[in-house]
Amino acid sequence: MILGVIIGEFAPKGRNASDTAKFESVSLPIAIGLIVMMWPVLTKVQYETLPAIFSTAGLWKHIGIPVILNWIVGPFLMLALAWATLPDLPTTERVS
Repeated sequence: MILGVIIGEFAPKGRNASDTAKFESVSLPIAIGLIVMMWPVLTKVQYETLPAIFSTAGLWKHIGIPVILNWIVGPFLMLALAWATLPDLPTTERVS
């Protein structure tokens, strides 16, 4: 981020140059920055331990509870809160 601020301050035309560097409508500097940021995390994954981890019942319980709360309970809770707190809209009459 500091490098981006420095480039923006001292080379204002650098933004136009970086905006033109795109690959499939994705800004190339942003893509490179994301890969550099995620690389350390991705390289520490021990893929050989994944089958043993996914065979435990506790993991599926820890995955299932948030899925149920976020995808089933959450939307209905938000709908109930919207109905409870938002005023009713006046009905509109159609002009024929």
